[in-house]
Formats: sequence, C-alpha cells, structure tokens
Amino acid sequence: MKENEEKLVDQVVSKAIQKVAVQSPSYDFTETLMHKIKVAKASQTTIVYQPLISKRVWGLLAIIFVLLIGFVSIQNVGLTSVSETLQEVTNKIPSFQIPTWELFSFKTSIEATSPFVYGAIVLAGFLLVEIAILKRKYKW
Repeated sequence: MKENEEKLVDQVVSKAIQKVAVQSPSYDFTETLMHKIKVAKASQTTIVYQPLISKRVWGLLAIIFVLLIGFVSIQNVGLTSVSETLQEVTNKIPSFQIPTWELFSFKTSIEATSPFVYGAIVLAGFLLVEIAILKRKYKW
C-alpha cells in the first residue's frame, strides 16, 4: 500500500513539475537588485550617541562651581550674611497668606545652616539646567 501511494505521489509531483514553466530572471535582475540594496542601505538612519549633557554644558557647570567655591572662600561668607541676603530677598517678594489646614502637626528642625543653604541652591540650579535640557531634547 505504501509503495503504491508513494508511486502515485511521485507521478503527481513529476506531472506538476513538467507543467510549470521554468522562469528565468530578467536580463538586468542583478543590477536592479543591487541598486535596490544600495538605495535601502543609503536610506537607513544611523543612531549616533549624543550625551544628555554636552561637553560645553559640563564645562559651564564646572566654571560655575569653581566660581562659587572661589567666591565663598575669598569673601569668607558667613551664615549671617547668607541668611540676611535671603531675608532681604524674601522681604521683597510679596507674600500671600493661604489658609492652612492642619491634619497632623510636624515639627521640623531644619535650620538654615550653611551646607543646607548651599545644597538647596545647587539643587535648584541643577533642576533648572535639567529642565532646560529636557525641553530642548523633547521640544516642548
């Protein structure tokens, strides 16, 4: 049985192959194919690594940091002059009184010490720089 089935399958396949005409590629098949490959390769975009913060911005941040450290060390700015400056700035800004609702009373003991003030200033500066860079990158 299996032999008969195999013979029939072979006969059907050989007849099908004989009926199908042999197709040959066109005369300029290779040239056309190579041209399409070159066009596809040329149209591919390559991804180039671009750092989030460029070298120029890092240099600017380094200069600002050095100037800040130099100013603090040369002028010998004390806690009183920084707190007085902050007090003058806050006095010039108009204040709005918003009613507060106290659910829990938390007593914080963060004083305006020199490292705290400088850390807050540096953090705010880096936050502004990051926002500017992200706005430029994503074009908001």
